[in-house]
Amino acid sequence: MAHRERFNRKVLKEPDQFLSLSDRVVHYMSDHQPAIVTGIVLLFIVFAGGLGYHFYTKSMADSMEARLYQMEKVQQTALDENKSLKDLLPQLETQYSEISGESYKNRAALILADALYRIQNYDKAMQYYQEILDRSGEDQIIHQAAHAGLAYSLEGKKEYKKASDTYKVIIEQTSDIPKFHLYFSLARTYALSGDTNGALQTLREMKTRFAGHSQIDRVDQEIEKLQAKA
Repeated sequence: MAHRERFNRKVLKEPDQFLSLSDRVVHYMSDHQPAIVTGIVLLFIVFAGGLGYHFYTKSMADSMEARLYQMEKVQQTALDENKSLKDLLPQLETQYSEISGESYKNRAALILADALYRIQNYDKAMQYYQEILDRSGEDQIIHQAAHAGLAYSLEGKKEYKKASDTYKVIIEQTSDIPKFHLYFSLARTYALSGDTNGALQTLREMKTRFAGHSQIDRVDQEIEKLQAKA
């Protein structure tokens, strides 16, 4: 009869070959229980923290958008119902102070600056336009809009030379804002400052650059007016 070697746990020198995979997992978890529990807790904290941050940021974003909507609504209501924006300004300023986050703050500042411009409080409007310029990059459309607001405010203050210089910078740098009205504003400030030649040169450039524009007739009319005065 062939001799069959019998194995006994006591004589095995290698790890117990009779342990199943599940047995080994149980033994491992028993030996390393503190480390495993700590790892699970840390993993839960990271996951819960990430989930909480996601909901927190979404909640904050929704809150800021709601405040911006209220500011826009206040301004639009005043325009629709022919109310004085001056009377509603404290409400807009309060809403502005409650907004945080750079992009939201810039949008709120633009709404507030526009309201100030409409009531001809040019100095204060310029403060908010400048804040936007300081907080944003030249390639951002809100930066370009604020820069245009600054130029319009300078024109409103009758500082025509500064307004002309600002319009020229905007025209050179701006890519996203339609330039027809910027050129027209530049020609207007030249004319208001007494620089008829500068105004005519700008208007003639517009005839070439914006030949197919729907309001090109306005350019011809302004040229005729300026030539009649010259």
